[in-house]
Amino acid sequence: MGFAAGQFQDVKLTIDRTDLMYCPHFLSQSVEGPTFPDLAWSLPDVVHGPQDLVRTLFTCNMIEKVTTLCHWLVTELKHHLPHGSDISHELVKQMVLLFHSLIDHSDQRAILTALENGSVRYIVATICVNVGINMMVMNIVCVDIPHSFEEMIQWAGCASCDGSGGMLVIYVSRDLKRVKEDERRLDTYIPPNEQ
Repeated sequence: MGFAAGQFQDVKLTIDRTDLMYCPHFLSQSVEGPTFPDLAWSLPDVVHGPQDLVRTLFTCNMIEKVTTLCHWLVTELKHHLPHGSDISHELVKQMVLLFHSLIDHSDQRAILTALENGSVRYIVATICVNVGINMMVMNIVCVDIPHSFEEMIQWAGCASCDGSGGMLVIYVSRDLKRVKEDERRLDTYIPPNEQ
């Protein structure tokens, strides 16, 4: 990779938090389409109001996927309303909001305020919430694998920041390549085409 002595630093970040459960999962379905069946576990059986949803941040790498996932969650939650419920479909739309860099800063502040007061329970966001924004959420669901270990630790820091317990769920594709033990050390790894 071209590293020379003194050009890099080892970064050690603690990932041991007793109040946070790390849950890596392999995707059984694609997350590139309009539906996200692997995330059905996050939906309660019946939704009587915002209090039935655990404050959760769903993360995606692309704004388009954020929009698609937000729409899917709203659609699915509408199916979980009790028959004859007083909850309107508009209220369901207000419980799930998206958050990304193209949203106006005043609207971003309004979304964060709604999350704090409990009217919003699901936020679907891009990496923009990972920098300098404190969100009171219990769970983080990374629909796309984080780009780096540091990014994963940053997401973990958002979950259960009050110490009350939470989960960091990271979904990965089954075709993700596992690195062999002898390839993990950069000084001993020789790419297959150079052997």
